[in-house]
Amino acid sequence: MTTTKTTTRKPKTYRSATLKRAVTIPDSEPAAPRGRLHPAFGTLGRDVDLAVGILDAEDASGAYEVVEPVSTISEAIEIAGQDFARRLKDLDRGGEPMCPETYKVWSRDYDGRYALVSEIFPANL
Repeated sequence: MTTTKTTTRKPKTYRSATLKRAVTIPDSEPAAPRGRLHPAFGTLGRDVDLAVGILDAEDASGAYEVVEPVSTISEAIEIAGQDFARRLKDLDRGGEPMCPETYKVWSRDYDGRYALVSEIFPANL
């Protein structure tokens, strides 16, 4: 008879100076295709300093193009709007630019790995 021992790790909790509260990081990775979510996903203000954030454009099939490094979500929204306008002009001139379904803002989480901080949809630009 074989016995299996199951252990459960306690999630890590960090004190966030930016959010002014404790943040718990879950052990499990979120489901693809969205990607790894930052513990503060959806709760960060638009002007919170991301240090080294990355804005990318992603199409419906999951292909992506890195657009530009960003320091805040506000800056990412502004750059996403300019990028989308550039892609529309390229399309009008007969080009074949990637049509982004969403723009994603990535920043490092508390473990130093890049995680999704915000999603920007072209319809909202």
